[in-house]
Amino acid sequence: MPRIVLVICSCVLLATMATAAPRTLDLPGPDKAALLDEDALRLAEQGGPERFAWPHDLTLTADDGEGWDRLSGGGHRWQLEIRAPGALSLCFGFSRFALPWGGRLTITGVAGLQRAYTAADNRESGQLWTPVVLGDTALLVLELPAGGRDQFELELARVGRGYRGFGEPVDEKAGSCNIDVVCPEGDPWRAEIRSVGVYQIGATWKCTGAMINNTSENGRPLFLTANHCAVNPNNDETVVVYWNYESENCGDLSGGSLADTQAGTTWLASWAPSDMTLLEFTAAPDTSWHVTFAGWDRGTSTSISSAVTIHHPSTDEKSISFEDDPLEVTEYLSNAEVADGTHWRVVDWDAGTTEPGSSGCPLFNPQHRIIGQLHGGYAACGNEDSDWYGRLSVSWLGGETPETQLAAWLDPGATGQGILGLYDPNGPGVPPVDVPEAFAFAGAVPNPAVGAVAVIEFDLPQEAHVKLTVYDVRGRRVDQLLDQTMPAFYYAITWNDPAAPSGVYFARLETLGETQTRAFTLIR
Repeated sequence: MPRIVLVICSCVLLATMATAAPRTLDLPGPDKAALLDEDALRLAEQGGPERFAWPHDLTLTADDGEGWDRLSGGGHRWQLEIRAPGALSLCFGFSRFALPWGGRLTITGVAGLQRAYTAADNRESGQLWTPVVLGDTALLVLELPAGGRDQFELELARVGRGYRGFGEPVDEKAGSCNIDVVCPEGDPWRAEIRSVGVYQIGATWKCTGAMINNTSENGRPLFLTANHCAVNPNNDETVVVYWNYESENCGDLSGGSLADTQAGTTWLASWAPSDMTLLEFTAAPDTSWHVTFAGWDRGTSTSISSAVTIHHPSTDEKSISFEDDPLEVTEYLSNAEVADGTHWRVVDWDAGTTEPGSSGCPLFNPQHRIIGQLHGGYAACGNEDSDWYGRLSVSWLGGETPETQLAAWLDPGATGQGILGLYDPNGPGVPPVDVPEAFAFAGAVPNPAVGAVAVIEFDLPQEAHVKLTVYDVRGRRVDQLLDQTMPAFYYAITWNDPAAPSGVYFARLETLGETQTRAFTLIR
């Protein structure tokens, strides 16, 4: 009789099989006082984005024999515990990351599992950059299926050791004059609030930006931020954004969730005179995060009666600030009005403020359209100083090339539109709908399968009824492996039929309203 073996690759199940101690990596913890002094000096002399983590560069691979276990069922596991005493958070940059089907990398901090990375996270660049895990200790666990020991790449190149921002105590976070976006003041701006995110660069730097609509209104994941945040073609893959990082209650200025994240961008354009950078994420935000794409106004009018900015002060939980008086058109950091100036000057915020880390945040006119992004200034809680935002009208044509302007990207059809409204993928007034993820079906691995055994792998993103059937080359059913409801997991189903002759077979998987078929060859 054919024999079916069901192997569920989950960190919960496999954790009970551990025998060897994890490999350990001990790093120096950050000296916060010294790092803050360095930051103050650097910002005064050079400007640039705000630093939140102290980077440690290294070359550490998982294929040197240390930290490995052999799991029941023939799988393999490698564990690495990283410790940096006193760090608020840890994040990681892998210069090489490629997993086979059935493999997964999990990262767990003091708050629990961050997420699992699988073959679906393999990228053409070969890199992987992760969001933070809070705390000063993290456990990295690499799990590989049987036969996968030599079919992966994993090289850790950077560890970011957080010393401010994410994970800070409440009394050290952004100034108390900031206004949480969940407060009633944010009610008229709910749609725009969802377009803004905070992001990290190279596991070291942090800034704010916003998704921005284009005249095709097709949800292309374009992200407007500041040129001085220093994202460029050499580090755009290292960008990790956090959506919906907001206080749960008005006035908390803390307690936000870091769960809604995505990584990897492509640099499209920058124009230094108006401090503009435009990025494109490698994928659209998950629809369950309800991210919107803000509208814009590229008009050259210098008469703007009031303004609103939505931002992450010190890259803490999202805030909203209000300027009730007219804006001025000036050059950067200048108080002298000039009609063709590159910047909007917010003379002083009437409610709320901005802080380092707010850099790149959008400035909205009274019609709820972006007219610029934050370059810098002196505003803070307790003062009435000014901020300057690069004007979108200046960035529109920039340096007259696609790499130095917004026009080529925000108006790809050259329609000539001067204004554009917000785009909501969920539709105006339509309750958000969670769309099930498609399943990933690898088929038989390896292919060809040698002997009488074939391992058929698939990733089920949610609980669903699964039907898995094997057919021969003439379309005759050879075996019914599954016909049942199964929980979300990565599965490796072993088909072992000693009577099956050499030849071509087909594995047919039916689940989540889809049917996929994969051919494989069996060699006896």
